[in-house]
Amino acid sequence: MVTLWKAHVGNFVCNSGASLGEYCLIKVTETGWSGTYSNGQKVKHMVRAKSVEGGCAVAHGDSGGPVYSYTNWFDEVAAQGITSAVGKPVYCGGLDGGRVIVFSRAWDVVKDAGAYVMVY
Repeated sequence: MVTLWKAHVGNFVCNSGASLGEYCLIKVTETGWSGTYSNGQKVKHMVRAKSVEGGCAVAHGDSGGPVYSYTNWFDEVAAQGITSAVGKPVYCGGLDGGRVIVFSRAWDVVKDAGAYVMVY
């Protein structure tokens, strides 16, 4: 990681999870999203992004993984967020997943926690 970016509508991001692996054709469609997950957990200030090719952006088991963007011709990475949830479930080639990913912005997590990010 070389920097921390704040996700904005129209940004392209990548998800890298334990189940799906890396997938990068994901476009941010909404920031500041609030809602209730299927387990009853209420969330706010989240980001929603959608696969632009109709494929799976995220699969069950990817939660907690990084959401990031490549910069400078793919040789640097900017942290965008932390995977939180799957949108409407779809079949993803043997996995349960979704075309929509919901994630918390790394920018907000760092700011709210008063933390520092080490850049390598």
